[in-house]
Amino acid sequence: EDAVALVLGAGQHEFEGGAGADLAVYPDPGVRVAEPAHQVVDLVEAMGPSMAGPPPALRVDGGLTANGYLVQRQADLLGLPVDVAAAEESTALGIAGLAGIGSGLLGVDEIAAANPTRVRVLPGLSEAERSADLPHADDDDAGRFHFR
Repeated sequence: EDAVALVLGAGQHEFEGGAGADLAVYPDPGVRVAEPAHQVVDLVEAMGPSMAGPPPALRVDGGLTANGYLVQRQADLLGLPVDVAAAEESTALGIAGLAGIGSGLLGVDEIAAANPTRVRVLPGLSEAERSADLPHADDDDAGRFHFR
């Protein structure tokens, strides 16, 4: 089985106050709470041409997953379920898991069991509503890949 992954994170330069700062102190006061959701849509759609089709779900972790509105917005904009990991910060666990697989000490099932899905958020928008919320070709969006 082939695995496909996308690892994202906000660097220290992206938030005033450095890593771990609140979204509320984002340097641009005009940024909406949903902006990270739009950025993830851009990244997932940019990967689209190299994928056989849309992923079955997007798995997320990190501090922003505590914001239920943001997670719902992500599901709505992608038109995909969003699985929130039980462990808020899963990056170190994933790296350790890859080391365990590489050394032959762990298998994929053991790693998955170590960080199950806490909640699955399903998209709540119709296709027409989702399309209306995404940028359009006249918004300098020409050439973007859309799953649906």
